[in-house]
Amino acid sequence: MSGPSDEPPQQRASPRIAATFKVQYEGFDQVQSEYTEDLSRGGMFILTRSFLPLNTVIQCQLHLPGTEGAVRAIGRVVHVLDPRAASALGRRPGMGVEFLDLPREDADRLLGYLARITTAAAHAKPDARALEVAAATHLRKRLDADLLVVDDQPAYLEQIGLALGRAGFKVRTAENGLVGLAQCLKKAPDLILCDVNMPHMDGWTLLRIVRSRPTLAPIPFVFLTQLGGEAERLKGYKLGVDDYVTKPHDLDVVAGRLDRILARYENAPTRAMDTKTLAGDLDQVSLPVLLGYLADEKRSGVLLLVREHERAMLYLSEGRVIRVDLERTDLTGTDKVHYLLDWAQGRFELAAHEVLTVDEIGVSMRDLLAAHAGRSAAS
Repeated sequence: MSGPSDEPPQQRASPRIAATFKVQYEGFDQVQSEYTEDLSRGGMFILTRSFLPLNTVIQCQLHLPGTEGAVRAIGRVVHVLDPRAASALGRRPGMGVEFLDLPREDADRLLGYLARITTAAAHAKPDARALEVAAATHLRKRLDADLLVVDDQPAYLEQIGLALGRAGFKVRTAENGLVGLAQCLKKAPDLILCDVNMPHMDGWTLLRIVRSRPTLAPIPFVFLTQLGGEAERLKGYKLGVDDYVTKPHDLDVVAGRLDRILARYENAPTRAMDTKTLAGDLDQVSLPVLLGYLADEKRSGVLLLVREHERAMLYLSEGRVIRVDLERTDLTGTDKVHYLLDWAQGRFELAAHEVLTVDEIGVSMRDLLAAHAGRSAAS
């Protein structure tokens, strides 16, 4: 059903993309019977005996029956089920993969495809909205997560509560941070989706309290926001927010985003706050601002950047960029950094850990950002 493509060994060994897995389903029945556990917009389980280390970044090509072309995705290995463990569970061996980048066109193709095959068995012909709801419901059954949505607008609470409920989530609502905190203390949710500006207790205060309590600190926290400035969004990252969902939004965007966040925490539920993944959108916090923050905080780790079909890895040590892996051979050294600093859209994820590698850049973060600002002003 799947396996790595026949790429040269040196390409498979690259830290950028360790391998490309081509997944070919045998027919509609196989997809329909297996996708509810093994395939969703948030990730997939690859049946394979070619195992890779956890957190390895891979490329996936999904060939779906009856369709032309492949659904393309960049993913990360988050779970390995070896033959012994698989036998004990009555399953086949393979690897769980979290999608880091699923281009919107490919995501829409995948979601629509799953909707069609799940409704085909019932011989029904629902409209497009019904197909979307049916697909989202099936995709969410395997997690059945308990969400707490906090917002001071009753009409919006009702709207998003119903939408996410139809998508398979268990949804609780609260009209401000104070009520939301009481609900958290009564029963901790799996994820908090919270507005920023509210009376009695705003989102900032709720975030601070949640992160300060050991029993609540590991809960994923996502801001529902209309914040217009990078400084405010960066403030959220400093306080420990996991991600932002910008208002207005649609169910497809929200459900896919929450899937990825829950998958990260499902595979590392007890991760410490100082090692948790920092993730977001470059159109909300630009890379120069993000790197400036990481420099001020003297953070170390690997910053993954993904946009469309491009991806890069920036290795940071004590707030300095010391190495850049980029799939462009025409750029070297600081030119790679300047190229990435021009990215206005895409996703970023920081995996915080110690980085042991030679400094290939040799320039401080302050000098890199100042040089980039000079280039931008000149152009």
